[in-house]
Amino acid sequence: MNVYRAAADTWFVLIVTSDKLPAVAEAIGRPDLLTDPRFSDPQKLTANMEQLIAILDDVFGVQPMAHWYDVFNKVRVTFGVVRGPEEVVADPQLKLNDIVVPLEGAGGKLTSTISSPIQVHGVKKVPAKRAPELGEHNDVIL
Repeated sequence: MNVYRAAADTWFVLIVTSDKLPAVAEAIGRPDLLTDPRFSDPQKLTANMEQLIAILDDVFGVQPMAHWYDVFNKVRVTFGVVRGPEEVVADPQLKLNDIVVPLEGAGGKLTSTISSPIQVHGVKKVPAKRAPELGEHNDVIL
């Protein structure tokens, strides 16, 4: 698994295992990688991964992520766009699954937080609340 940059500074994660290299090489227009002795078997591929990454960096930087999204979906390889914090908190799937949730009592611009991604059947998640101020509960505890 490696992180690559597409055109327009979009970063993505791509997993290219030796069994997926033929499909990826053909799909990205680099069938010559399949006859390159540096990548001819799993051991050589692993030993020369830095060289392959450099080649892929050059290839991926030419096209926007929309292009690579279509390419990777057609060859059925595992990939994903690396999202910034502002994109993560707005992700509808994370909101629907109660992973990004409202944060009560924090104030200011802090309105959401990451909740536990684990859901236990029959157990309702407790709403997220701000962390206590330093020393806030000293009198109660002491």
